[in-house]
Amino acid sequence: MRAPLLVACLVWSASTVFAAPAADVVVLWAEQPVPQINAAIGDAAARNSAAYIDASRDAATLPDPKPLIKRGIAAYGSLELEGAINSLNAAAELVDQTGAAGLDATTLADLYLYRALSYASRGDDPRSWDDFVTVAGVQPTRVLDPANFGPRVVDRFGQARAHVAALPRGKVTLASGAGTRCSIRIDGGAITTSELELPFGHHWVDATCDGRAPVRRRLDVDRVAIEIKIAGAEVAPPDDTALLVQGRTAGSKAMLLVTVRPRSALLRRLGIDGKEQDRQTITLHGTDRDRGDLVAAVNRMLAPPEPTRKDPWYKSRWVWAAAGGVVIGAILLPFALRNDGNAPEVIGKPQFPGDPW
Repeated sequence: MRAPLLVACLVWSASTVFAAPAADVVVLWAEQPVPQINAAIGDAAARNSAAYIDASRDAATLPDPKPLIKRGIAAYGSLELEGAINSLNAAAELVDQTGAAGLDATTLADLYLYRALSYASRGDDPRSWDDFVTVAGVQPTRVLDPANFGPRVVDRFGQARAHVAALPRGKVTLASGAGTRCSIRIDGGAITTSELELPFGHHWVDATCDGRAPVRRRLDVDRVAIEIKIAGAEVAPPDDTALLVQGRTAGSKAMLLVTVRPRSALLRRLGIDGKEQDRQTITLHGTDRDRGDLVAAVNRMLAPPEPTRKDPWYKSRWVWAAAGGVVIGAILLPFALRNDGNAPEVIGKPQFPGDPW
């Protein structure tokens, strides 16, 4: 019983050793990395005995001004004016750096409203006025509830709203390039058009376009017509040539390159000579289905090539030649028995389709 088991183990081991993947290196590049998808592709590579390299661009972690805004508002409520102004100033610096990314219009307006109140309580009327105007520019329809704010504050903000309403308005054109899909937020609100009018003053832009670096900045509208580019520098995956050079150095025979964009993924298997062996494009839907589709495609493109099928032994021409000799012998044997061992001379020549070697 042990012998068959040993043979089975040897056969299994041999198949495990020699069934190498179609590509021995998987390189993933994701424009907007999703940790679950990146990990799933890495696991698929490992299961297929392929090395895995995640060359995705680093997703920048944006600083969050919300804790500073909350702290500043709390400090103002406790009449800690210096602490309130310091926290809200720090939050305003982050907002300028990030284009108010991650903030809605109300939270953005609260930052400047409570800084205006803090300056007013400290007697700094010019700075307080500037911030009231900023609030009115960001949220033109906002009205302060007299139950929460004193009459002087309500009146002052009313004056700021009237001032902003009388200001010139600038026509802002958002330039992204033909066919480029972008997600745009201005002053914490989503924008779906390429042109809009904004009152003169401070505003904030947070734009992300497919295949481009994000553009996040403060926008000072001071002209009746202004154009801003919302598509940053092109974001491109690693160069094939550079990857192949590294692959040759490492002794790779083929590489599977997986490029993941926000709405699609492209998988290409390249021989180490640079020739494309296979490719597949996958449409992404932004759901859990994407992970399964990508893993299935990776598994398919890493699957070892089917071994060349050989004819069974019983179909070998040499077996048939030997069988022919046996048949001839069976025919001659009766003659030999009936004729004192002298059988007629018969020459059997098996016919081969070509040279036997």
